Amino acid sequence: MYERNNVKNEREGMVKKMTEYIENGEGTDFTSLFKNGGTVYRFTEGEKSKISQLRKFYDDLIKINNDKIDTYRLMRIELNAAYAKGRKNYISDEMYKFIKDAVEIVLKDTSKQGERLSRFKNVFEAIIAYHALFNWSD
Repeated sequence: MYERNNVKNEREGMVKKMTEYIENGEGTDFTSLFKNGGTVYRFTEGEKSKISQLRKFYDDLIKINNDKIDTYRLMRIELNAAYAKGRKNYISDEMYKFIKDAVEIVLKDTSKQGERLSRFKNVFEAIIAYHALFNWSD
């Protein structure tokens, strides 16, 4: 039980690092986040979410224009993630938290939405790529 809690805490720490990058950008060590063996890599290594669900969220995310953000479309990604989490655990607790927190961060400050959305897309793209490396199953 202790080991499971330790892994959960470590993954929650990774979610925090990824969302801090989305919020602050330049203050975060970009290399340690995205490199092979970095935060996104390690987060995705243990990820049990279905790739089809992640691709669906990512496809919806990249359709949102960074210059003119469709708030409803972005919030709908969070709603769909909640549904996927609640319905047979198609995504993990940590993935749901990452999506929920990232959406909240993007919407928090209208003057920074475009750059934050761009960083959200970057992190999600890396998650998709590393997920394919570790977990391609469906």
